[in-house]
Amino acid sequence: MLRKLTVRKFRSLADVTVELPQLAVLFGANAAGKSNLLEAIQALSGIGNAPTLADAFKPLRGYPLETFHVGAGGWPALFRNGAACFTLEADISTHGGGNYRYRVQPEMDFTSGKLRIRDEYLTQLTKMGRERNHAILSDRGLAGDGYPWLEDVRNELLNWRTYNLEPRTAMQRQQSPADVSDIGMHGECLASFLYKLRAQSRNHFDAIGRALRSIVPGIDACRCQGRW
Repeated sequence: MLRKLTVRKFRSLADVTVELPQLAVLFGANAAGKSNLLEAIQALSGIGNAPTLADAFKPLRGYPLETFHVGAGGWPALFRNGAACFTLEADISTHGGGNYRYRVQPEMDFTSGKLRIRDEYLTQLTKMGRERNHAILSDRGLAGDGYPWLEDVRNELLNWRTYNLEPRTAMQRQQSPADVSDIGMHGECLASFLYKLRAQSRNHFDAIGRALRSIVPGIDACRCQGRW
């Protein structure tokens, strides 16, 4: 579970820190930075698991250069620095019961155009919040049975999902329930997934209805067959 996230100089996010409960919903005006915050989470997940830093950037929108924050001086001022980096830091709790803090600073060298890691560390947090046992998560040589706490964090990051629902086009596509196992990144399989879930696990389907009504108290029950 992602409990706290700090993002600095990633896309439009100059310096943002959010503490996340078990259920969090982002809402706001267009261009407020909602998608950028979700993409920062996606980047953090990818860096911890992808074979290379370039692979971690592939699922992100646009070119890698576009992930770096452009300040008041615009692109000319950014290029004069010779390089740019952003910072992602997260406090994480895993299913294995561990608590961790992970920070990584991806950097692009404008001379060569190459991506690299400027700084990175992963540390275990004690019950008092103190740090111990520092390591580098992206080092794939530190894996397997000899590094159970690193694998615990990698598995946690790998299971993160971010969704950017698109009701105007993607969510109106028709999809057979038999072919879906997820709602889709843009919600394109949402209706089919819920239909399949209702048939296979009614308790989980009803839990979704309760969660929606807790977020939007005025929401009415789905009138598909007159109920959730």
